Amino acid sequence: MKKKTLRILIITIILILCIGIFRTAFVYFVKSYTKVHFGDEYNEILYPTALDDYFIAKEVLKDVDKALSTITDFESAIEKFGVLGYLCVTDENAVREEHNLHFISANFSENTGYIWAEYSTKAYDKNGKLESGAILVLFKLKLEKIENEWCVTSINEQL
Repeated sequence: MKKKTLRILIITIILILCIGIFRTAFVYFVKSYTKVHFGDEYNEILYPTALDDYFIAKEVLKDVDKALSTITDFESAIEKFGVLGYLCVTDENAVREEHNLHFISANFSENTGYIWAEYSTKAYDKNGKLESGAILVLFKLKLEKIENEWCVTSINEQL
């Protein structure tokens, strides 16, 4: 009886160690890949967001939300949303979409700024079959103030 209990205890400990090692390696890989993709800009995520910057970012993210919820062809997406058109659902079989958008951080100076956020999206066909999607896509929007309005000038996504 004691040998069986000891074996179960040893197997449990080995399993817990293996899971811990695998999780640590996975997290390290994801963080390393993210750091390689974005470079030193990735550290901006850690900067605190001022309240004024948060309100500006929330207004810009309303347009991002509209783009994520739009199902159209690529040319129309770019025409309607500009740079944000890249976030539209352009799958020709898609008739329904679901998405989540999560603000991370932002910083604005007098005429330039950036927003870090992440989104997940799914597009379904008329039969309810998943056609396309992405999960937890980290992205950075670069903005410029043009004629007293904040405009997205580029999107850098980690795919």
